[in-house]
Amino acid sequence: MAELQEVQITEEKPLLPGQTPEAAKEAELAARILLDQGQTHSVETPYGSVTFTVYGTPKPKRPAILTYHDVGLNYKSCFQPLFQFE
Repeated sequence: MAELQEVQITEEKPLLPGQTPEAAKEAELAARILLDQGQTHSVETPYGSVTFTVYGTPKPKRPAILTYHDVGLNYKSCFQPLFQFE
């Protein structure tokens, strides 16, 4: 069976030329913090209030992921692992 090997890939055309590695790491950390903090909204319907949380930046050409919670769970305990990737 083949063994997995780690490969280092460098950008051919960097998105931010002249940026130091430290500044790039700080920018990546700031982006992750912003993505981890969801925006919570509530909407009143004829059947009661519906609360939802939006993660990331809305993109009009991409569909949203809509999930329903189990009884007794909230979005943090039920679906948070879906949006945390390390």
